Amino acid sequence: MNDDHRDLSQALERVYKYLLKILKKWKVDLLPNAVVTKAKTEDPAIVTTYAGTPLHILLKNKSVHKDNVLPVVTQIVEVIRRLTEASLCHCDLKADNIVVEFIGQSQRPKVTIIDLGLMRKFGDKVCMKPKKRRSVYIYAPELCDTKPVPVSPESQVYQVGRVMSSVLEYLHASNQTLTNISRECLREEPKSRPRIEKVFRTCKRVLKNNTLSATQTRGGGEGVGGRGGGGEGVYCSN
Repeated sequence: MNDDHRDLSQALERVYKYLLKILKKWKVDLLPNAVVTKAKTEDPAIVTTYAGTPLHILLKNKSVHKDNVLPVVTQIVEVIRRLTEASLCHCDLKADNIVVEFIGQSQRPKVTIIDLGLMRKFGDKVCMKPKKRRSVYIYAPELCDTKPVPVSPESQVYQVGRVMSSVLEYLHASNQTLTNISRECLREEPKSRPRIEKVFRTCKRVLKNNTLSATQTRGGGEGVGGRGGGGEGVYCSN
């Protein structure tokens, strides 16, 4: 085993030992391969099984209803917020590694973040390939170095912003508040990015305002999330 493989093995061992502590705290006994939002409480839990469709397929087919855009984005941010509180960085957060299941007649979305193979504790080192999509780095630029560098909450926030912008872009959804916060997350300088808590509060506020707007517009002729309701709805054009 060369030094690079030994370092990687030791890093993974540290992460999974730390995960076991989190599992005990969350009262879960199984080996994790995904982080999911629970159906009722929407509090994240680590699980071994999950169901649904990868987000990148839903985006490609534009099969996420406009009413579910905000809940999906908010749940993604909530899971990452909890991982951040546990000092864990997913390191490979992208639409391919997010699964969405639509439950019941209301088709309420339930988000699962999968593929924890690159997860690290903050401070552990990683070296990501500098992949780009439409000129934007998939991974935080500071992680795309020629040598391993420590992961940080700021590098995780960058990937959250990348996912948020992908959802808004592929669904042609417009909400200036979400657009602004996703752009802040994608700033090149890590220290200039917002904390994940601010991103989560912003999503929750927009979701709440959109819910109030939807209540006001029912019966008015422009369905839930229509432009006639005011507030901060998410509008989609197909």
